[in-house]
Amino acid sequence: VQASVSDLPFPIFRMVLTHKEHEPFHSSMVPCTFQVVAYFCSTMKVDDNTLLGLKGFFDQSLRTHYDARELANIFAILCEQALNIPYQKRRYDGMRVSESDLLYFFGAIKRLQKNEPIQYVVGHTYFYGLKMDCSPAALIPRPETEELVHWVLQDAPRQARIIDYCTGSGCIALAIKQHLPSAMVQGIDLSEQAITLAKHNAAQLNLDVSFKCADIFGPVLESAIFDVIVSNPPYIGKEEAAGMRPHVLDFEPKMALFVEDSDVLIFYRRLADLAASQLVSGGYIAVEINAGLGNETLGCFPEEFFRDIELKADLSGRPRMIKAIRR
Repeated sequence: VQASVSDLPFPIFRMVLTHKEHEPFHSSMVPCTFQVVAYFCSTMKVDDNTLLGLKGFFDQSLRTHYDARELANIFAILCEQALNIPYQKRRYDGMRVSESDLLYFFGAIKRLQKNEPIQYVVGHTYFYGLKMDCSPAALIPRPETEELVHWVLQDAPRQARIIDYCTGSGCIALAIKQHLPSAMVQGIDLSEQAITLAKHNAAQLNLDVSFKCADIFGPVLESAIFDVIVSNPPYIGKEEAAGMRPHVLDFEPKMALFVEDSDVLIFYRRLADLAASQLVSGGYIAVEINAGLGNETLGCFPEEFFRDIELKADLSGRPRMIKAIRR
């Protein structure tokens, strides 16, 4: 028998199942008794309190939302978060799971069934070796953006002046600063909430990066000079939204994802203008792009101002990045 939230006789269940979205939930937030969890286990059809039994219940509950590989990854993330089991272990046996940890998994399953990204459920992700807190204030850092960071680090001077436009969570700027500690790194974003998150991440990582809320289409840092400009701006046309998965479309900030279909390259033209005025001769701009608009985006960087304009594929073979050197 599957009980609804209102049917549950224990207030603790109503608290778990109606927990506020986008906030990490941990079992230590609420008390727990064996009787409560025993009722929950029987209602939710968990065979026993073993990790293997929990894995079976987890897969059964979410099989219509994720494929087998995704389920394995998500379960491993939750096990690392709640049970301190290394992500790489991926071996689930008869280990007993405490009642409070079962509640944590039940709360996570409920949120995942609503297509909430796992990074928001646990409250963080890893980007270029750094643990980054996540929230709906900014896009979730992605592996392909790590490739952009790697490309930037290959040629950036150790004491470079670097700015990250459309910084979001600050992941690009912070990863660069981690590997170039003598560089002066700044991040700019239009969203005050994103800048708050970026500053929080900088404090958590003890990295000295300056973050500022500003509109790159306005008079932003007009007299500043940089050695490197990097950006992962919005680049998805709104007509592409129909083909996107709910965990992206329904939860991540649309302002950071979409541009008008009538001018999908608007950010790249502005970034090229900023690069033309702010980069030193020999400095460069590196940007992540829409893989379906590689050649079109190349056209935003005129040879009058730039040389050695390069379109680079990501590890999956899709055109994903552009670098251009200021003449």
